[in-house]
Amino acid sequence: MIDQANDLRDLVMHAARPSGDEASRPVKTVLVAGGKGGVGTTTVAVNLAVAASQQGVRTVLVDADPDAPDVQILCRLRQRHTISDVLRGRRTLGEALQPGPGCVMILPGAWATADLADASELRQTKLIEQFTGLGSRADLVVLDGGNGLHPWTRRLWHTCHELVLVSSPDNNVVLDTYAAMKVALDPACPPRVHLLVNSCSGEAEAAEVHARIRRSCLRFLGFDLPHWHWLPADADVAAAGQQGVPFALTHRQAQAAQSLAALTCSFGDVESEGVDENAWDVEQPTTNHDLLAIGLNLCEEDADKDDNRSLSSQC
Repeated sequence: MIDQANDLRDLVMHAARPSGDEASRPVKTVLVAGGKGGVGTTTVAVNLAVAASQQGVRTVLVDADPDAPDVQILCRLRQRHTISDVLRGRRTLGEALQPGPGCVMILPGAWATADLADASELRQTKLIEQFTGLGSRADLVVLDGGNGLHPWTRRLWHTCHELVLVSSPDNNVVLDTYAAMKVALDPACPPRVHLLVNSCSGEAEAAEVHARIRRSCLRFLGFDLPHWHWLPADADVAAAGQQGVPFALTHRQAQAAQSLAALTCSFGDVESEGVDENAWDVEQPTTNHDLLAIGLNLCEEDADKDDNRSLSSQC
């Protein structure tokens, strides 16, 4: 009976996939991930999605973090369907999405469940196919991948088009950021990686972090890391996050918001058809007040001692 139920869910998931022209235009996926907890991957993912939407890019934000799915809390969403419901075939992706800040459609994560991290490779692959198969209803999918290196998270690293790798100036975080790339990147077909240095005192500090990681990537991985951005340590930005409102909405002229707007532009070939608030047939917020109100711990020692000594000496 269990096998029959699983087969039925698989059929439903297959039938829910777009066809024709929708399936022929895969949606670009951007994974936001980090090498260590506390660097702000969820905050970056939420505000990056809002920044893209403000530029007319129809954006879907997916909370794909199996350890700390905090997008729902940060955006003050009501408890409805989650990524686990889509994974198990209980809901289609379109049914599970709900409107969030800045006209971003959001698929919330699931707390206290092992579904996402422990699901079979087939189910995980089908879930990713639903993200990229949104067709004419979305231009960009932003995935909050968190900081863990589960098989699920590594699969996201291997299948995303763009990777926004979040670090901070802290030396231990810099080491973990480099180690995460060593463990999770697919050397045969890596995505385009954008280093984002968060909580910086200024551009010079961010440039130093980028230079250290880039040198180690070139020396030990044979991989260049030319793309980088930075976010300042900003009390107003932090306060916006504590209030559950994306700073990309409340502080659009702030350095942090401007940096994320520039980052979305660097994704390049995202084809925008303009935000359509009725595209998902769901109740959308109608006022700015409503919009605001909705408002990689490593599991193995993968960095060789020589690599760590070299990177530490550069720190």
